[in-house]
Amino acid sequence: MKRVLIVDDDPDVTECLELMLQETYSVTLAENGALGLEKLRTESFDAVVLDVMMPVLDGVGVVEALQREGNPVPVILGSAMSNLRALATRLGVSDFIPKPYDFDLLLKKIAHAAQGSGEMGGGSSTTPSTPQGLTDCSQKTTLPRRLATNETPPSCEITIASP
Repeated sequence: MKRVLIVDDDPDVTECLELMLQETYSVTLAENGALGLEKLRTESFDAVVLDVMMPVLDGVGVVEALQREGNPVPVILGSAMSNLRALATRLGVSDFIPKPYDFDLLLKKIAHAAQGSGEMGGGSSTTPSTPQGLTDCSQKTTLPRRLATNETPPSCEITIASP
């Protein structure tokens, strides 16, 4: 089973992504760039979904460290930044996706990167069709709001397209 690392400081994002990906991929989570980089130094992954703005070490710092260390893991950079395309191009990452995530597009980008065709610096501009066995989400999903301390967490609801 292909391995995907999700590095994001928003637990709502990581929880939803883990729920979406766990049937197709072995998913590992990291809540900031420093923890993500530590995992990347000690474990092998087929793709990384990396938030840009995080505490401790941001996504740019993670990518720069990976490049210095010669780690070619495919990185999909995610952010709500208006200059995400330019940043992704400057850093030479495999791909990028704006937030809020279009989950259908993100799944396709992860599948493409995990196939080995999206190594860092590959910069593919095409999006492949959804591979067999991968969940095909029909529309953007809004992540749940932050919970009050006395609330129970909701499930991550994702709309699946009917055949």
